[in-house]
Amino acid sequence: MFAEFSNQLKLSSDLTKLFNQNEENYFDFEIVCKWKNKEHLFKTHKSILSVRSEYFKGLFNSKMKEFQENKMVLEDVSKKTLNSILNYFYSGKIQINLENAVKILLFSSKYLIQELTDYISNFVMQTCQIEIVVDLLKIFESRNINLLVDFCYEFIQENFAQFIQSEFFLKLKESQLMQVLSKDNLDVNEFAIFEGLIKWGRHNSNIQNDLDQMDQSEKKTLSDSLSNLMKNIRFIEFSNQELENALQTGVIPEGMNKEIVDFQNFTPFVKDHMFNQFLQKKQRTSQYSLIFRKRSQFNSSIISKKKHIKYLKEWIGKNSIFSSLKLGFSTENNGWNCEKWHDICDDKGPTLVIIKTTKGFVFGGYSEVGWITNMEKWTSFFADPAGNIGDPNAFIFSLKNPQNSKPQKFTLEKEKQKRAIYYDYSKNGPHFGSNDVWLTKDMHTGFSFEFGFQYALPFGISFRSDQAKNFFAGENGKWKVATMETFFKH
Repeated sequence: MFAEFSNQLKLSSDLTKLFNQNEENYFDFEIVCKWKNKEHLFKTHKSILSVRSEYFKGLFNSKMKEFQENKMVLEDVSKKTLNSILNYFYSGKIQINLENAVKILLFSSKYLIQELTDYISNFVMQTCQIEIVVDLLKIFESRNINLLVDFCYEFIQENFAQFIQSEFFLKLKESQLMQVLSKDNLDVNEFAIFEGLIKWGRHNSNIQNDLDQMDQSEKKTLSDSLSNLMKNIRFIEFSNQELENALQTGVIPEGMNKEIVDFQNFTPFVKDHMFNQFLQKKQRTSQYSLIFRKRSQFNSSIISKKKHIKYLKEWIGKNSIFSSLKLGFSTENNGWNCEKWHDICDDKGPTLVIIKTTKGFVFGGYSEVGWITNMEKWTSFFADPAGNIGDPNAFIFSLKNPQNSKPQKFTLEKEKQKRAIYYDYSKNGPHFGSNDVWLTKDMHTGFSFEFGFQYALPFGISFRSDQAKNFFAGENGKWKVATMETFFKH
C-alpha cells in the first residue's frame, strides 16, 4: 500500500517566490530587456528557462556566447510582456486578454514555448472580431504564423457578408482581398461583392467622388486599380439587371465588357446542357472566372458560421441525410403555436431543431425518426403509450452556451434509446428525452431542468445540479426563446 501526496499550489507559490526574491546568489542568468530606449534587468535561472522553453534549452546546450556570459539581450519584447512570461515560467500562471494576447503569442512562438502558443492561439480564435481580424492577419503574415494566418482568412470568409459592409474591409491589401475572392465557396451575394469592391477601390485610390460623380479619368484610375480583383468576380451569377448595372458603372476593365455582354445572351439557356459546354470552352480564354461558387444550401438565420454547420453535418454523420435537410418551419415565418409546428413537422422523418434564446445561446436536437402521428408505426417506435419515441441515432447539442465551452453533442445511452423524443400534439413543441430539452405549448418558453434524464451529461456534471440545469441557456433550466427553426427532408 502506498499514498501519493501532491501540493502543486504550494510548488507554484514557492517557485514564484524564487523568481521574485532578491538574493543574488540564487540566480545564474540575466536577461536585459531593451525597449523604447529603456533597459530593464531580469535575473533568472538556466534550469527553469531550459525546461520551459525549447529555445533556451537549445541555447544553453550549444554553449553559445550567451551561455558563456550568463547573459542575453532582448530587443523584441516589452518589459511588461517579458515579466508576464517569466512569471509564467515559474508559476505556471498567466493572465491573457485581448490587449496582451498577441504580444505574448509572438514571443512564445519565436522562443518555442509550445503549450503557451497553443493556448493563446485558441484564445485568439475564440475571441476574434471583425474589428481586429485585419490587424491580426497583418501581424501573423509578417511572422509566418501560418495556423493563425489560415484562421484569419477563414474568419473573414465566413463573415464576409458582414465584413464587406464594415470600414475594416477597406484595410485589406490587394493580395489579401485576392486570396478571399478567389475562394469558390465564398457564400455571399456576388453583386454585393462587386459593390464592395468598388468601395474598396475608391478608398485605396483616394477617390472622393461617388461613382455617378466621377469623371472619366477617375473611372479609369478606379478600373485600373480593380483589374486583377475583377477577374475573381463571378459575373456568371449576376441577374440580367445586375449585369446591366455593373456594365453601366464604367469601371469594368476593357476586354471584360464584351465577354460579359456575350455571356448575357446565354443566360436564358442556363439549364440547357449546351451551357456547360460553352462554359468549359470559354473558361480557357476568359478574362474572368466562369466557375459558380459552391454556396451552402443550409439556410439558417440562427447558424451562419460554417464551422457550426460542419459540426452538425459531422454529428448527423450521414451526408445524404444532412444535404437533404431544408428549412421547413421557423417561428419567424410560421408563428409560435405548437399545434401548427406539429402540423408542418410531423411525419417528416429525419428532423433537426435549432433553438436560439433571447440571451443568444444556441442549441437543439436531432432525431432520425422524427415526430410520428401514424398509429401503425407506434408499435415500432414508441417505448410506451405515453408518447415516447425511440431512436438510437437521436442526440441533443450545444453550439453556444453560458460556459462558453466548445460545441458538444450528447447522445443516448443504450438502455435509454427508447425515450429519445416525446410526442404531445396539443401541449408541447419539440421535446427531447424526458424533459432534457423541450418547448412549451406557446413555444416562447423552454426548459432543460432535467438535462441528463435520458441524454448523457458532460463529464463532471451531475444530474439535476445547477450546472446541468443551466448548461444550455442558464436561468435554472428555464429560458425564453428568441427564434426556433426546424429542418427536415423535402
